Amino acid sequence: MSGGTYTYDLADRRGRRSRALAADFENASQNREDADAALGYGDLRGAVRDFVDNWDHERGQQIEAIHGSASALVEIIDYVEYDATAAADLGEGMAG
Repeated sequence: MSGGTYTYDLADRRGRRSRALAADFENASQNREDADAALGYGDLRGAVRDFVDNWDHERGQQIEAIHGSASALVEIIDYVEYDATAAADLGEGMAG
């Protein structure tokens, strides 16, 4: 992030990218099955399967963290937009 400015658009893009990353992680098991089919039988296939199986727990924790971050970004944007609208409404009420 350059310039120290954090915009709604930037937060939204990061939230969307976080969700896409979580989806990629969630699809890792399917990717393992695709790799199994491509590798055929043998030691390499077994090594790939073992790696992915061992990674499932860690991946699950990362998916939860990514979803949490994405949700937090959405909540921040919603709150700031609500706050700006409420402030504008209050300003109009005091001026009128």
